[in-house]
Amino acid sequence: MRPYTILNFAMTVDGKIASYTGESSISSELDKRRVHELRASVDAVVVGSNTVLVDDPRLDVRYVEGRDPLKVVVDGSLKIPLNSRLVTLYPGKLIVGCTQKADAGKVRELESRGVRLVRCGVGEHVDLPFFFEKLYELGIRRVLVEGGGELNWHLLVNGLINEVQLTVAPFIVGGKDAITPVEGKGFPYIKDGFKLRLTEVKQIGEEVILHYSVTGR
Repeated sequence: MRPYTILNFAMTVDGKIASYTGESSISSELDKRRVHELRASVDAVVVGSNTVLVDDPRLDVRYVEGRDPLKVVVDGSLKIPLNSRLVTLYPGKLIVGCTQKADAGKVRELESRGVRLVRCGVGEHVDLPFFFEKLYELGIRRVLVEGGGELNWHLLVNGLINEVQLTVAPFIVGGKDAITPVEGKGFPYIKDGFKLRLTEVKQIGEEVILHYSVTGR
């Protein structure tokens, strides 16, 4: 069994989640509140290690009244900085999925601070289906993914995303090296891609929020 998983992201009209410099201030204050309400409705928020390195997020619900979810990082080689806000502020609510190749010294240091490590895989990358099964065993039933493009791709490829919520913000930034919501290898033909079904459309100010269910490939 695996948790019900929602992928959420904000993007510009031209489909970027960050500029070519990595700057990603896309959402309005209204949309940030929506995202925090969404966080409060799930058991855990999942990001990749690059998101921690670039954004140093808190993954909390400070914009709303509600339950603060567990924080989960997919980090095969344990790149998460010991001085990151997730480690320093929420060690008891932090779960990190890593592999058997993770540095033993850093494993001990994180565990000594109260971080729960889940070893999933023997290679360079976390075995995502196995990791999500472990999250379910830990009592996590609903997950919100706020990962970068690479993590989003691998979760989709492994059939781990049930729902997609995205905000289209009124910006165009361009840039062939700017990050898109789903990176990875990609498919050679459109017909091979993931199939979605539109379930809801909302407007908040100048932003449009789209909800989709993932129906398969």
